[in-house]
This record gives sequence, structure tokens and C-alpha cells, in this order.
Amino acid sequence: AYDGADLLFEAVRQAGATDPRAIQKAMESIQGYRGVNAVYSFSPVKHHAIAVSDLAIFEYVKKDGAIKLQIAEN
Repeated sequence: AYDGADLLFEAVRQAGATDPRAIQKAMESIQGYRGVNAVYSFSPVKHHAIAVSDLAIFEYVKKDGAIKLQIAEN
């Protein structure tokens, strides 16, 4: 939710207005915006923030005497 609000504020800032169409156009031009959870890029045809390929399941494992976070094996 934090990233979503931050992206909206950035689009309003770029649009220089609160007109919905201007905000949408500004949002569609955002590229490589570093948020808390991801780096976001949008376009006129890409309105979703995160793709399925961006997701993973992680697990903590004890390895070499240390606890590490790694992508879970299938």
C-alpha cells in the first residue's frame, strides 16, 4: 500500500495537476521507480505493478552454521 500511494503521488507530481487523465498519462510514463517492495515501470499497455515472474517463495535455512534466506526449492 505504501508503494501504491507513493507511485500515485509521483504521478500527480509529474502531471502537475489532479486531472485523472493527466495522472494516468504520467503514471504510464513512470520507469524504474524504486519503491520499498520493488522497482516499478509502467506503460500505456502495462498497468500492473508486479508480474508473476517477479514473485517467489522464500524460506529460511540453516547452512554452514548460519541462518540464511533463500528461494524455496520446488
